[in-house]
Amino acid sequence: MTKYEILTNILAGIISEAPEKYSKLYEKDTTKTEQYYNSLSRAFIHLFLKVRFDLTDFEEREHFITDGGNDGGIDGYYIDSEHKEIFLFQSKFRANENNFHDKEISMKELLSMDIERILSGETKDEKGIDYRGKIYQLQREISEIPDIPRYTYRVIIFANLKEVSDTELKRLTGGYKVEVIDYQKCYSDFVFPIISGTYYSKSDLMIQIDLSNKMASKISYTVDTSIGDCDITVLFVPTVEVGRFMSKYKNSILKFNPRSYLGFKAQDVNRQIADSVIQKKTNEFALFNNGITLLSEETFINEHVANKGVAKLIVKNPQIINGGQTSFTLSRLYEDNSDKSIFDKKEVLLKVITLPPDATDKEKLIEEISNATNHQTPVGPSDRLSNMDEQVYLQQCLYDRFGVLYERKRGEYSDGIAKGYIREDDIIDRSLFIKIYYTLQNKVSSSKAKKLFVTHKWTREAIDDDKRIMATIFGCKSYKKLFSLSKANNSDLDMLAKVKAMVLLFQPENISDFDDAISRYAPHVIFSWPSFLEQNSDKVYQKTTVIDMNKEVRVVYKRVRAKMRSWINSVEFEKSARSFF
Repeated sequence: MTKYEILTNILAGIISEAPEKYSKLYEKDTTKTEQYYNSLSRAFIHLFLKVRFDLTDFEEREHFITDGGNDGGIDGYYIDSEHKEIFLFQSKFRANENNFHDKEISMKELLSMDIERILSGETKDEKGIDYRGKIYQLQREISEIPDIPRYTYRVIIFANLKEVSDTELKRLTGGYKVEVIDYQKCYSDFVFPIISGTYYSKSDLMIQIDLSNKMASKISYTVDTSIGDCDITVLFVPTVEVGRFMSKYKNSILKFNPRSYLGFKAQDVNRQIADSVIQKKTNEFALFNNGITLLSEETFINEHVANKGVAKLIVKNPQIINGGQTSFTLSRLYEDNSDKSIFDKKEVLLKVITLPPDATDKEKLIEEISNATNHQTPVGPSDRLSNMDEQVYLQQCLYDRFGVLYERKRGEYSDGIAKGYIREDDIIDRSLFIKIYYTLQNKVSSSKAKKLFVTHKWTREAIDDDKRIMATIFGCKSYKKLFSLSKANNSDLDMLAKVKAMVLLFQPENISDFDDAISRYAPHVIFSWPSFLEQNSDKVYQKTTVIDMNKEVRVVYKRVRAKMRSWINSVEFEKSARSFF
């Protein structure tokens, strides 16, 4: 699946969120080509509002979309009262992948933005035609800002634009600051955060706490550590609050956790957590669960919120380092159950660690806390290495350069899969990637792939070697196809040998041709493989003679793994494969 296809899947998901009253603006029938394209174009603006400004509600985003007849060239806007900035959008979505990548916005389209007229309060364009109602709404909301002199304006252009300098852009748009979001930035800054669940970026998290039936709302304690004083706050919070904020923040709140959403693994533990919420009316959940550990830069609790039995907790830039699986399961229950009464009277222990603001060695302490607290589902060395700089860089390069979804943290794409934006088959597992990489470097090893992942040290030079990385991608895709066709064991040397043959003989130059080549040649390799091994039996089998029970001498051929491994790693293998296939 290409990045453009993933983008259109996300936009289709946004269209599906539209309430019935917007049915004329958001056509869901893909056979109505023109109407559906217009819907995708409008949903494209929704995507920006969702990711950049954390607007998760459809109608909240729709409020800021002005696209339509007589819109003065302004397709949308947003007023950021926190940062004192007003954004004006011009969007050019393209209906096919080639145009989306190559077609640029024209000067005429840029000049159609009546920014000066609209911000000056004009109600008609230069031809005397009234602007649409949404433009009047924009003007009214700006006029009602009490401290408008403190605000700045920024023009956002969703389109490809290469030959125009920043100075020329400013002149074309009335002297305002301009930001261009081309197709590459769209994929990296908007598509990837959506499929990996990392788009939500608001710094403050507010949790409502139930104080009824409690002697005190919290226990607080200051701990002297190597990086300075850390404040620890321990309290019980409603499970519904955890489900709510985790459903919104998703993987954005798990950046320091060794794993992302655990949607694929440890399902028995997930079921146990879910059952203790769904099947029980009382609060055994607080007894059964180990709790959640949350990092914070600042922590505030207020028990005087004019609501009896209720307090509010606010944490700044929160990150879960332990209890991610619990939080994830509660979020799925929150999303899947419209009846929130299943959470009634059920609470979970929350430990908030507030780190010193000026600490210089936070990451080391965070890692030590994570290592010490992650026991509910065992965290292995591979999980712990998933946040290393080289793993982050490898993931970014594979996506940006090749459109490949490399899973460095287990389950990090589960939200994208659950929503239908991507397929599980689109993802390349970290252990498979390193195993194929070694195979293609003539280093087929007896070591398990997980051990290779832990011991191998990626360098920038190796990651930037497009030729080797492309071969590894083709090898991984071939492996998955061969495995699905042959049902062979994952550790079988035959499988790695088949992958190497596929790469040596059938890898196309362009990554866009990979899937077709694999579909064409993988069945041929599987069908011909027994004959290929028979022709090269001396490289694979050890010939011995045995005397059976009838005292007859028989010749027996036994496969020797070390012998086959040595052959796969040799230049003789390539010669044999090219000669045979």
